[in-house]
Amino acid sequence: MNLLRRSRTFLFFFACSLLASGLLQAADLITADPRLPETTPWDLKALSQAPSFEWVDQTSPVRSLIYQGLEYRG
Repeated sequence: MNLLRRSRTFLFFFACSLLASGLLQAADLITADPRLPETTPWDLKALSQAPSFEWVDQTSPVRSLIYQGLEYRG
């Protein structure tokens, strides 16, 4: 019984640490490499933002979603 409790506690803290590390990495902004020229064609701040999306199917093993992007050839 004591071993089971320790295992659950360990798994809980392990899962929390994985979740926290993933959230911290997701919050990072894209930064320009210092070797790049002063101007680039990409807006790095805008590229750091996730697009809005809508889940189409969340129940099947492969989930489908639609996300907002740029117009095709626009």
